[in-house]
Amino acid sequence: MSRPSISHFVPASLAIVPFIIAPGLLFYFDVTPKAVILLFATAIWLLFAPRNELALRALVKDRPGRWFAGLAAAQAVSLTVSAIFAADRALAFTGGGWRRLGVVMECAVLVFTLLLAANPAMLRPVLRWVTAAGLLVAIYGICQFAGFDPFLPAQAYRAGEGIWTIVRPPSTLGNANYFAGYLIYSCFYAAALFASEPPGFWKYCGAVAVAVDSAAIFVSGTRAAILGLLMGAVFLAFAVGPRWRRAAVAFAAIAAAVLAAVYVSPAGVPLRARVRWSREDPLGGSRLLLWRDTSRMFASRWLAGVGPEQFGREFPQFQSVELARAYPDFYQESPHNLLLDAGVAQGVPGLAIAMMWIALGFYTAWRTRKTHGGVVAYLAAALAGGVVSAQFSSPVLTTRLYQLATIALLCGIGCTDGMHRASAKSRFGALYWLGSATFLAFGLALLASDLRARAFQRSVEKKDAAQAVARYRRLSEFALPGFNIDLYASRALVQLSLGDAVPAGERATKTAEDRQNAFFNLAQLCARQNDIAATEKNLRATIAAAPNWFKPHWVLAELLRRTDRIREAREQAQLAFERDGGKNPEVTRTWKELGSPR
Repeated sequence: MSRPSISHFVPASLAIVPFIIAPGLLFYFDVTPKAVILLFATAIWLLFAPRNELALRALVKDRPGRWFAGLAAAQAVSLTVSAIFAADRALAFTGGGWRRLGVVMECAVLVFTLLLAANPAMLRPVLRWVTAAGLLVAIYGICQFAGFDPFLPAQAYRAGEGIWTIVRPPSTLGNANYFAGYLIYSCFYAAALFASEPPGFWKYCGAVAVAVDSAAIFVSGTRAAILGLLMGAVFLAFAVGPRWRRAAVAFAAIAAAVLAAVYVSPAGVPLRARVRWSREDPLGGSRLLLWRDTSRMFASRWLAGVGPEQFGREFPQFQSVELARAYPDFYQESPHNLLLDAGVAQGVPGLAIAMMWIALGFYTAWRTRKTHGGVVAYLAAALAGGVVSAQFSSPVLTTRLYQLATIALLCGIGCTDGMHRASAKSRFGALYWLGSATFLAFGLALLASDLRARAFQRSVEKKDAAQAVARYRRLSEFALPGFNIDLYASRALVQLSLGDAVPAGERATKTAEDRQNAFFNLAQLCARQNDIAATEKNLRATIAAAPNWFKPHWVLAELLRRTDRIREAREQAQLAFERDGGKNPEVTRTWKELGSPR
């Protein structure tokens, strides 16, 4: 049995990752704390080198353990190779601000879950810690839905007006989709706790958490997660015995009755608004067109992919006119699909590895169903629900961690725990120390960079131009490579100091994930300075970065008209009109005033 300190520290770290946010303290307050906690936890765990090595030796003696270790190594190699060939290597290794899932963080997830697989004695503490944390996260989300939020502004997750206002609570995950996707795992972990614990506090906690987590998924309005929860429940119904099947049916009936009562009550107004919105958009927005265009992108770089975190930078080159017309002013940050995300980032190897991870989880569940049937069925249901949901949403740090953690627990259940032996000398102690130092250093650098970014943001909020400029310059000089807020800084500084906003805007064209927005922002800054040549240059650079975005074509048409280049203006107005799809009347008006190009 592992030492109490480690046997609770690791599960606590896994549970805290989705739980922690730091609004007011950090710039990326819902992403950076999660990344830092995981990095620090992995670094500390690696320091127990001799004990880890004994556990890993025991893990690889079993076939699923060997496959888990082999897939983790293959994933790390594939990510590194793809990052080396990426257009923005710093971004590929560091990760973007919206999810911070570059090579370093992916490797931290792989190391953490590999060690988790090698320590099956941690299963029960994991179920307890995750259930408790998930319950708190779900309660916070329900409070947001009900209109109570002491930490975040409610307008950030509300849309629409009047009775058709939609409330999409993000809880501590930054987005309703990520919140609900995480709760699928938390819900089935809680069900596993309820099924495996003797009567007492933890058994009742598991029952309450299942009900609250399920309710939170439904009030989030996330169709992908609702489908994932239902598919996981169906999977579980076939995997467990008749006794638990009857209990599950009774629970589902009660849950449906409660949900129906809430839906028709005054408190259910946001739910009814969400259902109305879903009826108007039954195909899930841009997803079908997005997946089609992403497939073309995958085919063009099928061997090594475009690199981790490069989708927002590279996709505009592959975006079709049909997608641009349907959603003319929408930034696509990912394919919103687990397998496509892996495929475009790492090519065929990444796609194959992503599929093998899923297959390994279900194979191991099938292999151990007779010896560890109870808990295994619930973990497999969590994996099934999570994978289904992930086919319609973007993988982020939390959902990625919980997917691999679930597979790790399944692989570790049937393995002998090597931690019960006396400690021995480690053969690879230096390697463990190197890995620990790397993750620790990256975490500290990330935290320091984010604190500096937040300090700059506070100066902007106070409208202190001199202090804001000084803090931005320090951030630019000392920030972690790949960590940048240049586009945000340029837009913020323009209200305080136009002269300092331009250099930030120029820097953003080289560092931003969404280069088209960076070039367009710089064009606007140049227009403020009446620099027509530079404005036109940056508008054309915007078009080169995102050929089917209507806005730079339209603004360029207006610029060309004002400089008496009517023929070119007509051509750009035509292109803008075709890509706008009639969504913006000012674009249509420009096209009509200039007439059709000859």
